[in-house]
Amino acid sequence: MARIAWQPGLSKRLSAAGAVILLAVLAARAGVPALTSVSPGQGADDESTPLTLTGDGFEQGTRVSLLGGGPALESTYLLAEGARAVEVTGNLACVAYYSHTAKLGGIQILDVANPAAPTMLGSFETGDSGVGVAAAGGLAYVAFLNPYTFIGGMHLVDMSDPADPIRVGTFYTLQDPQSIAVEGNHVYVADSFEGLKIIDVTDPSAPFEAGRLDTPGMARDVKVAGRYAYVADGDGGFEVIDVADPAAPVLSAVLTTPGNMFTAVALAGPRAYVTDAVAGLLVIDIADPAHPVLKGRTNISDTPTGVAFAEGRVYVAAGYSGLQVVDVGDDAHPRVVGSRGLFGNSAYFFTVAVANGHAYAADLINGVQVIDVSRPSGPPLRGGLALPAEAVAVAVRGATVFVAQADTGLTAIEATDPSAMTALGALDTPGSAQGLAADGDDLFVADGPSGLLVVDAANPAAMSIAATLDTPGEAMGVAVAGGLAFVADGSRGVEVIDVNDPLHPTIVGAYDTPGSARNVAIDGSHAFVADDFRGIEILDITRPTSPTLAGKYDTPGRAMGVALKGGYAYVADLNRGVQILDVSNPAAPVLAQSLGTPGGASGVAVSGDRLFVADGFAGLMEIDIADPSHPVVTGSYDTPGSATGVTLSAGLAWVADGNGGLRVVRPNPAIPAPSLITNGTIQVTLPAGINPGVYDVQAGGTAGSTQTLPNAYVVCHDPNLTARLVPSRWPVPSSSAPSILWRLELDGDASLFQPQPQHQARLLLPVLPSVVSIQYASGREAIEIRPSSTRGSAEVRLIGADRAALMSLWESIAGQGGVNLARFDNRGYGELSLAIVPAGDPGDNAGPKGGPPRVRYEFDGDRLTAARAYGAGADFVFEVSAAAGGCGTTLRIGFAQAARAASAK
Repeated sequence: MARIAWQPGLSKRLSAAGAVILLAVLAARAGVPALTSVSPGQGADDESTPLTLTGDGFEQGTRVSLLGGGPALESTYLLAEGARAVEVTGNLACVAYYSHTAKLGGIQILDVANPAAPTMLGSFETGDSGVGVAAAGGLAYVAFLNPYTFIGGMHLVDMSDPADPIRVGTFYTLQDPQSIAVEGNHVYVADSFEGLKIIDVTDPSAPFEAGRLDTPGMARDVKVAGRYAYVADGDGGFEVIDVADPAAPVLSAVLTTPGNMFTAVALAGPRAYVTDAVAGLLVIDIADPAHPVLKGRTNISDTPTGVAFAEGRVYVAAGYSGLQVVDVGDDAHPRVVGSRGLFGNSAYFFTVAVANGHAYAADLINGVQVIDVSRPSGPPLRGGLALPAEAVAVAVRGATVFVAQADTGLTAIEATDPSAMTALGALDTPGSAQGLAADGDDLFVADGPSGLLVVDAANPAAMSIAATLDTPGEAMGVAVAGGLAFVADGSRGVEVIDVNDPLHPTIVGAYDTPGSARNVAIDGSHAFVADDFRGIEILDITRPTSPTLAGKYDTPGRAMGVALKGGYAYVADLNRGVQILDVSNPAAPVLAQSLGTPGGASGVAVSGDRLFVADGFAGLMEIDIADPSHPVVTGSYDTPGSATGVTLSAGLAWVADGNGGLRVVRPNPAIPAPSLITNGTIQVTLPAGINPGVYDVQAGGTAGSTQTLPNAYVVCHDPNLTARLVPSRWPVPSSSAPSILWRLELDGDASLFQPQPQHQARLLLPVLPSVVSIQYASGREAIEIRPSSTRGSAEVRLIGADRAALMSLWESIAGQGGVNLARFDNRGYGELSLAIVPAGDPGDNAGPKGGPPRVRYEFDGDRLTAARAYGAGADFVFEVSAAAGGCGTTLRIGFAQAARAASAK
């Protein structure tokens, strides 16, 4: 792994460009009227929904778009040369940093009670570089490394007055501290090549080394739980260290992986979530710390260096790709469900802390990024398939999708059902597969240093190389038209290859472009070459044997891909977004519009009046190009990896998503122009068929200004939910109405159960009369509802010793109309002893005819353990409410019917 993220001068080298980009973005937004509200806040996916946007300064021609929601950047706390680590406790955030310009480092203490506007309360500054921080017991423990002497240590800082933090002690002789953790009277330091060091801080003014363990790798992070320390030890593996005796730590276990470049660790009960610079995020079972077991993993789109766990999800600081949110409800299949970076990849997220519904990312370029993660997931994709290597290009032939992977070659995928794709076959290519085109049964592969490959893909399960042609450069992209293959050949420009006989391809022409040819598109008699730093080269290919330069346009970024439609060229210009060129006169291309995109635009494809952009870490962007001079962003679809290529087929967008594999997007239907626009109101009708999920709402003006309200609209799809009462145990009958132990079991959409249960069940109260009296009695803890001799009234009898607790319990039950049930597991409730005593039974005593039945609820504390109902028509009704992504459903199930069915068996 490159050491770029750990070099003391990194933030200085990166901050200039990052700060310029960030300030430019902030300046562009200054003065733009705010979009203040959206009503209604949600609608169904199967019907149209009239929507009203309110704000100020709306202009005629404004278009409304829904962009993928999820984590939303709420604020940025700027530090001149970035931040290295952040720790949040209560409403305080401690930020470790160093400024090469001011020659000061240490920590700044921020008030984050209002996450939208963090303010500095105080700072502890020295000439040392703050590289890590932990807070406990009113003290901040600040790991430092002197940028001149390269001597490390740890300052202990009293934060009882955040406005005036005071150093109370210092420990020296750390080698290269990476992170620290506090447990009791000891601080545990991941000290790079020195391994784990344990410092006794019983007396903060006189800390001393209590013990150490020289780990085999480079200790990058440490967390402590109970008697064990868990260390991400770089290429040394994930290590479990017994620290019951801090003076003599003992290595208990080591887990390694093929990637084996561990960078950070977070703990949550019996699970450790560990980042690996190569393998992504690992889920490790540590129920038995001496025998850790790898349960599952998922790729992360950039180098992960920090990790935190909160409320069933894992949050990963992943370099230029920003924050990645991972659903870990299924150990074996963790999945990225949301992400957030800065515009133009202008931030480098290094570590992350999560508190109070917000993620606080230490950004090595800009400072601290505060991200609202109260709604961490955007709209789900249509489907996806993880692949063994980075996906860089994709081609579709009917229901078969072919993916080029730079390190392993080709994979053929059966995609009749995009939500359940399977790999059909693979072909290892001799070079590095970078681009491909399908033509009948043949695939043409730009295979890097190996040139052009012709692959027989008639049987996708058994692909074979039919022919090879070693081009003089490095084949990066390919397009096929009229029996000719045009290969973007890197530093050697474009090769024109006759493939009329695919078994014997022959170079018939070439043109050496001034840059490095990355991709090529054909339109009639012209080839448009994405020539990296030199922009677009337009070649006249009327005579393929001798292409000539027809025109060119030097784009401001790096031209990586190009698509053509109606006299316009759409250029993926990496961090400069998309350049739209009028090429109706190829000899004199004219810039029609420059459109910035959040990520790095690498691939483009056109369908009708829609342009789709593979936008790196930002995923897939959808742009309305009905008027190419006024493009409107109409959608964004966050993919888990780094989107580099896209093709369109059967109404779907197929995305080569880097280490995210193949991802499939079903674009939303087009949103019509608003029916009404005033200075403060926009009215528009959203069509049916929008993908369920949480969306940002954007109003885009004709001048290119945009106003966005994060996570303002939810598209609901009624979640599938079923419930049944199941007898779990049958006690020996001991009365005329023996009770059976029952469970309430649920099934339905996975989102209702993972990563945490999104449902609640309760046993409803019977309908109570208007007059209810309270009585107390001694006995086993219970609540009885008894009909009174006076029609229209009832008696509630609270039985037990603690009258105040019983009264509080009853008021809670009465207020919500039922008794909440205790969960048995993620999909069920119980067990409950339930019985109905029929009318006429000796235990009936139902009261006056027509009155409510008598009901008895028994409790263990506030947990319902048993219920009985007496009388004709008596029943128990259970209600289950469930919600996922802001959308919910409710169902009810009666006990009497379930009991009859069980008796019949």
